[in-house]
Amino acid sequence: MEEHVERRILSVVLAVILSCSALRGAFCGPVASAASGTMLSLAPAAGVFATGDGNLSVAVSVITAGEVVNAVRAYVKFDPAKLEVVRIETTDSKFPMQWPTTFDNAAGTVDINRTCMGGETFDGTGLISSIIFRPKIAGTVTVKLVLAKSIVIRVSDYTNVLAVVGSGTYTVAVTPPGVNLSKASVSVAEGGATDMYTVALKAPPTADVVIIATPDARVNVSPAVLTFTPADWISPQTVTVTAVDDAIAEGTHTGRIAHTVASTDTGYNAIAVGAVTTTVEDNEFTLSVTASPSTGGSVIRKPDQTSYPAGTVVTLKAVPASGTVFDGWSGGVSGTAATMTVTMDADKAVTATFGRDTTRVLTLTVGKYWMYLDGVGVKLDVAPVIQNSRTLLPIRAIAEATGSVVSWEAKTRKVTVKCKDRTVDLWIGKNIARANGKSMNIDVDDYRVVPIIMNSRTLLPLRFVAESLGLDVQWSDTTRTVIITWKP
Repeated sequence: MEEHVERRILSVVLAVILSCSALRGAFCGPVASAASGTMLSLAPAAGVFATGDGNLSVAVSVITAGEVVNAVRAYVKFDPAKLEVVRIETTDSKFPMQWPTTFDNAAGTVDINRTCMGGETFDGTGLISSIIFRPKIAGTVTVKLVLAKSIVIRVSDYTNVLAVVGSGTYTVAVTPPGVNLSKASVSVAEGGATDMYTVALKAPPTADVVIIATPDARVNVSPAVLTFTPADWISPQTVTVTAVDDAIAEGTHTGRIAHTVASTDTGYNAIAVGAVTTTVEDNEFTLSVTASPSTGGSVIRKPDQTSYPAGTVVTLKAVPASGTVFDGWSGGVSGTAATMTVTMDADKAVTATFGRDTTRVLTLTVGKYWMYLDGVGVKLDVAPVIQNSRTLLPIRAIAEATGSVVSWEAKTRKVTVKCKDRTVDLWIGKNIARANGKSMNIDVDDYRVVPIIMNSRTLLPLRFVAESLGLDVQWSDTTRTVIITWKP
């Protein structure tokens, strides 16, 4: 197993006599002075690090010795042939505002500028920034820290600086050949977000090193081939990962990117490299549709498929089986309309619930002395008749079949029919009736349509009474049949 050289964080502690009077006019608010006891130092003075790991971290801090300051400008110098800056990490110090902080790997310089916000000051010990170096060659390297004489910040003006007031000297050991991956896992989305990771060598090679990234069928990578030369081996290379946007609904799934190495440098050739795990968010969704009970009916879907791209609108239509009715939807869609739409923005399960059809059916035929309730024959005392082009039915037989109650008032010759919360009053021989307390004409087109008594039985106008009581009426002219339907 490869031994890792111990990583250490070197804290460069910055303390100096700061004359803040020059800040007046450059910042908002009053300017406080620093005490003469404030000092600048660098610690620790030594450390051991390895090439290629990017693990030499120099932390720039300030100690104000109990006094207050407004700003700090640190100037760091290093040998660009031996070190390069990977990045500068801004810290959560008491200096919330950072003026432009830059580094130049060609010149070997870092310029750190930090200041308090307008009207604020700093008193105590605080971490300013951390500079992350990558050692390039084995040997001895030195990092020097200075402070500008003037606190007025002029970016890249290095002409007026103090002599070196602190430095650190570090020993860089050669790391055995190896490959660093910046991430062990990435996350991407079909048709959406991509991710990336970097690949870097741990030690300088003697020949070109070719690393091939081989993904499985879930993702694509770019570039798939990375070439490191002895001249540029120190620079990490970036691999971008993109999800394969297929038409399969598979939910969030995982994949893998393997790596192989080839080189005439025997230290690198066929060296083992870890894999990167990929998490892929799907953009196709499944739609599961169930009929409950399964014998109650079926559901027609358009488009007719089991999975759909995100945003697809699917139309569902519930079709009851014989003797059942559709009660409603549940799950990914709700409602009682037989036809509904659902937008696919996630995996969804929908249930269409069917129930027993409780609709009652009463069939009567003009001139016939039999009526049929749900197919069962019932003898009538008087047959339905047509008078003045309107059908009249024997009300008492109809009322008993539909669960209505009929009452008769002989003095006024009034017939009252009640069904649930509805009431209809009619008078023999009169075209005026009262439905739920409201007077109206039985037939606005023919005043002759009135209730009659035939063979000692009361016959009432079919359509007016049935519709006033909430019953559905259908008429077959061919068979002269009346069909009345209702739900109890």
